[in-house]
Order: sequence, then C-alpha cells, then structure tokens
Amino acid sequence: MTKTDMVVVWGGANNVAKNESEKGLVHILNFVKQRKHTNVITVGAPKRHVLSTTSCVKSAVTTYNRKLHKRMKMSEYVQILDSEIQREHFTRHGLHMNTVGKELMAQRINGPYQKNLVSEEDTSHNFEMEAKSQRQWSGRS
Repeated sequence: MTKTDMVVVWGGANNVAKNESEKGLVHILNFVKQRKHTNVITVGAPKRHVLSTTSCVKSAVTTYNRKLHKRMKMSEYVQILDSEIQREHFTRHGLHMNTVGKELMAQRINGPYQKNLVSEEDTSHNFEMEAKSQRQWSGRS
C-alpha cells in the first residue's frame, strides 16, 4: 500500500466487552506500525447506550478510546475518528448501529478520505466504491 491508499480500522468493541481491550489495542497498533506509508483512519469503540452510567463495560469503552487516541496520535499517517453518535442511531439492544447510524459513520469516515484524493479519475472511482460500501452497510447489496 502507498501514501495515496486509505485503510479504516474499526475494532475493539468485542475486546472491551471480553475485558481484553489491551489485546485489541496491541493488534491495532501493530497493524498501523506495519503500514507506515499508508493513510489509516482508526475509529474508537462505540459506547453501550443501554448500560447504566456506572457499568464497568461503559467505563472500559471510555478507557479503551482514550488509550487508542493516545497511542495513535503519534503516527504521521493516522487519523482518529470518534464513533460517538446518538442513541437513536443504534438498534434496540444498543450495541449495533441501525441503518441511519451506519450511514452517518460512513459519511464521517469518507470525509477524511475525500481530502486525500489525487485526481478526478480517482474521485469517480471512490464515489462508486463509497456507494457500494454504503449499500453493503445498510444491507442493500
């Protein structure tokens, strides 16, 4: 991969829920280190909206996201994106995003990506890829 490529790394929710957040951070950090000349967007773990404010999982998500930001900000080619969106953008159980939440996050992810485009030819190709990605996220293949 090159400096014009973009990779989105969005992980950690399962690691946090299993009390293995440090393990998830190590994997993401190693992935980023191996791609020194590739643009990487890292997305934090989403908050669990249905849990009480005193939940250990909720505080673990906050700690995980803080550590992710701290470790990733040192890399020149990494952009950090917050996954914080409103409760209404999640399904009833509060962990997975609904269609509107997925579309919102796709737009947030695409913002930094569009800034790194090099030519009009690439732009038309990327818009096609974005449309396909959004259809897949929303279940409309």
